[in-house]
Amino acid sequence: GNEFLSNIREADAICQVTRCFADDDVTHVNGHVDPSDDIETITTELVLADLQTMEKQLPKLQKEAAIKKESRPKVEAWEQAKAVLEEGKTIFSAGLDPEPLHDLFLLTTKPFIYVFNCDQDQLADADFQAKMEKLV
Repeated sequence: GNEFLSNIREADAICQVTRCFADDDVTHVNGHVDPSDDIETITTELVLADLQTMEKQLPKLQKEAAIKKESRPKVEAWEQAKAVLEEGKTIFSAGLDPEPLHDLFLLTTKPFIYVFNCDQDQLADADFQAKMEKLV
């Protein structure tokens, strides 16, 4: 939960290992293997964590900007980032400049590295590879 998220806030990238193989001896939390659902779930959790951070910090910056004009561009950048998050997108995928957001240590400003944990048959399957490539 929160402890895990706090440990990755200072990382330069997030590596997401996604299970693709089926094995009755290895249970999946949802009862079935679906890499698309898993990627969406993780992304949603990170977006929600960043939204929570924004909702706590943005009002403070807005108050500061009412007094200090030099804070206004930062407010605009934060508001733009919040709008992206509210759409369920990551800040990195939206191409926003992460610099004005640096103080927030947001998770979705980081690039994602996707690793698909698959079996040998899937590894040799061009259709499977194309399907996984479309996910990211």
